[in-house]
Amino acid sequence: MKIQKTFFSSIKMCLVSEYFLANIIGMHIKFEGIKKEGVTMTRFPSKFESPGESPGFLLWQVSNSWQREQKKALAKLDLTHVQFVLLAGVRWLEMENQIVTQIQLSKHAKTDPMMTSQVLRTLEKNGLITRKPHPTDTRSLSLHTTTKGKALVKKGIKVVEEVDESFFSPLDKRLSNFHKLLSDLVN
Repeated sequence: MKIQKTFFSSIKMCLVSEYFLANIIGMHIKFEGIKKEGVTMTRFPSKFESPGESPGFLLWQVSNSWQREQKKALAKLDLTHVQFVLLAGVRWLEMENQIVTQIQLSKHAKTDPMMTSQVLRTLEKNGLITRKPHPTDTRSLSLHTTTKGKALVKKGIKVVEEVDESFFSPLDKRLSNFHKLLSDLVN
């Protein structure tokens, strides 16, 4: 009874959803219509029975976990993950013999153009890229990796791919199917 009293006291104090409360006590409980100590619990307004059934919530959790691992690994190279993605994107597009612009890079990486601009300024300040006049469009600048930037991309790819290999290893033989499903969502 003491656990139950403490439990319902915490309901009054925190007013957290039924799903998080169910996880705290280790079982799923429907609170619809339950009244205890003057607090009426109502069903969380979701079509899902628990957060773990929501693909968006699961994707958010996986994405945060993966980004945390990438961040930790890339910190050794003094790069954020977005800096690495955009730097590697410039290098990739360069190697495809393309004249790389900020807009083209933003579309390639599926990043916000304004955020891309801010990150590119940092990469340029750090001597990893240069901006030069575009050969055919006077309104644009072309982006180029410096020698230092090319070397950092090479190191960064090794680091990022090692993190990916470790992070996604639980998928084992299902990784190619997972990759296809992600590609379907991106495209």
